Amino acid sequence: MHVSQRPYSLLVILLISGILIGCNGNKPQPPKEEKTGTVKLMTSGRYWEGIERGMNQMFIPEFKAKTGIDIKIQHYANSPDVLNALRVAVNQDKNIPDFMWIDLMDVPAYEKADLLMDLSDLVAPFRDQLPKAFIHAASTTDGRMIGVPHHISADLMLYNRNKIAEDELPTSYEELLTWCKANPGRYSYRGNGEGLSTALMNFLYGFNALSYDKDPAKLFDVETNPEIVEVFQFLKELYPYVKQPLYNDYPVIITDMAAESIWLFSNWDSELLRMRVDKGADYIGLHPMLQLKGKSDMRPICSGGWMFAIPKKSPHPEEARQFIEFLMTKEMQNKAIWNPQTGKSYTGHIPIRGDALAALSDSMKVLLWDIQDVDTMLPAMFANFANRPKVPYYHDLSSLLQQVHNDIILNNADIIETLNRAQSQLDRFVQATLESAP
Repeated sequence: MHVSQRPYSLLVILLISGILIGCNGNKPQPPKEEKTGTVKLMTSGRYWEGIERGMNQMFIPEFKAKTGIDIKIQHYANSPDVLNALRVAVNQDKNIPDFMWIDLMDVPAYEKADLLMDLSDLVAPFRDQLPKAFIHAASTTDGRMIGVPHHISADLMLYNRNKIAEDELPTSYEELLTWCKANPGRYSYRGNGEGLSTALMNFLYGFNALSYDKDPAKLFDVETNPEIVEVFQFLKELYPYVKQPLYNDYPVIITDMAAESIWLFSNWDSELLRMRVDKGADYIGLHPMLQLKGKSDMRPICSGGWMFAIPKKSPHPEEARQFIEFLMTKEMQNKAIWNPQTGKSYTGHIPIRGDALAALSDSMKVLLWDIQDVDTMLPAMFANFANRPKVPYYHDLSSLLQQVHNDIILNNADIIETLNRAQSQLDRFVQATLESAP
């Protein structure tokens, strides 16, 4: 007798289906996307420790409470990575940051890539409160501001009041040499991780080896720029009396200043605050002239700094503008410097808006930076800021300058021969830049 296989086939199918359904029921399901009803911005950049802490602890929470807009930080280890990541994001049309944190010295590279919005109108309401040097640094060659400078970052002359009376302070580079000979090992000039020491920049501007009307492409040319020879002749004479040239270790610098082993030193304005407040070294004072006089009447103050910028393809440009406008208010300018709740600094830098600094109480100005007289200090500071060279080959120039310094000062190489070799290298850097131009 033939028995139909159909019922068995149906049974097998049902059993298999049940097993599959059961398996699918146990399979982890992707989480449902939470809808908050708010925009979440993404910002990228080489956010250094102070500004990132300020963003996470104060700026972003306050902005979110005010607007409902949250912000996530994408941190990069160095400036070239920030630019390269933006290029990739734009080419792939995904993961483009809403706004960015960019070093002012990288403006030429971003201008060449044509990736950033013109923010001149955003800056316009407070432009007259910004130092011209910072406006210049954040602007393109045709005058568009593609970034908003956030704070003053300047190399200022500091001294130990316990060891030096104000009327004993050197006021020029010639007087500095005399002072160092009388006080060996009590002065140093600072270096930094970018190679081109801002303190060394002060020497270049002070001796007129570098100026706004000189082409940095010929910095080491002894024929067209004989002042560069004078700079290294001076540094060579100064060297035996310096504790350590291009002093580069921030924690050690602060400790040495606080321990009073160094009496005279150039450093960022933010380090002045940290020494006075975090280290309790209120005897560290700000040179009343801010820096030393050079060959001309200029007292060059090398300035660096950072800016906020918005990519042209930002997914949320209006919200990004809203956040930058929020940070540039006088209130937030001062909160970026100092957290009144904890009594600790965030960026520690002097507010870039002159009216924001003026709005601080006199006691806070003295406590934080030893600023006694804002009305006198600001015009002097604004007039003497000296930007680092704003050229596409800045990083190459930076490394080359430090190499030249070390060869001549530390290794006692011949000045003219070393400068001639350096100029040949610089010529190659400049030519490579020209050849890569679009």
